[in-house]
Amino acid sequence: MRRRSSLAVLLFVGVGGVLSAGVSCTASPSKVLPLGAGLDAYPPPRYPDDASSDARRPPVGDAAPWTGEIPIPGEWLPVPELPATCSVRIAKDPKVSASRLPWKPCANARSGCEVFLADWGVDSQWRFLPERLDNAFEDAAGVHLTYRRYLAPDTGASQVVAQLLNGEAEATWFSGPNCILSASRSRHGFALSIVDVVATGTPERTVQQFLAWSTSLNPLRFEYVEESLTPSLKFSQGVARGANFLTLEATNGGTIVASAFRFSDRQFARSTPANDLDAARPLPATGGYVSLVGSDPPTLAFMPLEGGYRTLVRPTPAYFVSDLKLDRANGDALVWTEAEFADDYHRILWTSPFANTEAGVVRRRIARFDQLDSYVANAGVVVGRIRESRNARIVRLSDGMGWDIESEPGTTFVKPIWINDDSVWMVISKADPRTPNLPRFSGALRIRRSTLGPATVPNGL
Repeated sequence: MRRRSSLAVLLFVGVGGVLSAGVSCTASPSKVLPLGAGLDAYPPPRYPDDASSDARRPPVGDAAPWTGEIPIPGEWLPVPELPATCSVRIAKDPKVSASRLPWKPCANARSGCEVFLADWGVDSQWRFLPERLDNAFEDAAGVHLTYRRYLAPDTGASQVVAQLLNGEAEATWFSGPNCILSASRSRHGFALSIVDVVATGTPERTVQQFLAWSTSLNPLRFEYVEESLTPSLKFSQGVARGANFLTLEATNGGTIVASAFRFSDRQFARSTPANDLDAARPLPATGGYVSLVGSDPPTLAFMPLEGGYRTLVRPTPAYFVSDLKLDRANGDALVWTEAEFADDYHRILWTSPFANTEAGVVRRRIARFDQLDSYVANAGVVVGRIRESRNARIVRLSDGMGWDIESEPGTTFVKPIWINDDSVWMVISKADPRTPNLPRFSGALRIRRSTLGPATVPNGL
């Protein structure tokens, strides 16, 4: 690998292999992963995941070599600094390469309702799949979402799009069968994690991983980091952008670890010296990130950018912390669920103003759920899916009262996208008799909250 003066690259090397910043060198033999290992090859062992965890991405190890063809309109540019073997490309004009989402009125003139079914020309279980970490946010321009359009299920080729839910694409990337791309967009800019899977002629494949980021104003201009990914940061399956850092969720030999990379000194903020703390769902916040931690029982912790971690929330007896969100519209207020060990479908919803120490947490119990599947928090409300009925439920954080919403005929809710004072957005699945037991991420539904009437669902406490 040649030396770069202005842009640097992060290389995933074997045990003991270290690349020092600014040193010209030749890469040592890379760490090998089993054939077919992918972004979601290792599901989190401790945390009940949302509905998307059941829909694993197609393995890349069995994919045919990339031919160089991209079945998407527009001009596609190589991402700087990537090896020629990597098929990741970025669209020069995202509006040409990713169409607006085709919203239309819901059937039977349902008031305040819009729906779209994704049709990218390929029959895929994952037609409209939000990216893993912190994939939606809102600003004056509207609601932004980063999502994936799978293009060829047999190869794993996909298009990742950062787009306004009711507007144009802001950036879009193509990921071919020999590269795995994770991307996200926040109010601070874009973040990319790219894994290049290079055939070696053996039953194993060599893996290189690259991290990059760009600004909201110029997604085509990337910055990179040159630093060795140690064996404790093996395989990033999600990346999110903070103000001056990236957070990563990565596999670690079958478990999940979380870490942050600081822009200021180009170093990782490690939760432990070996960064071997079992942790997941890192969400950027002021001065660091909040994460689930696989202690016994699982807890909630704050990881400061200088490294280390501080416990924030210890669950009540007989419960464990099962999920975490931040209410961005209310100063990153903490919103979390605690699930019963005896039956983790029984969960309590809690909230607190944002705090980065355990002493600063002022916990308040909001509601009790049965079958709560996944949820999003924003603007003083939570929206989630009830697993048994597959209805959406909105819960007001002020008093725990809520609303139940049914999907359109022939579709079911899969998971929430976003909620604000005006509307709620949900990923929907269109029924398919060929795969009745698999969630098919087929499109989305939007409902205006003004049509829902008064809250009628009690908090269950």
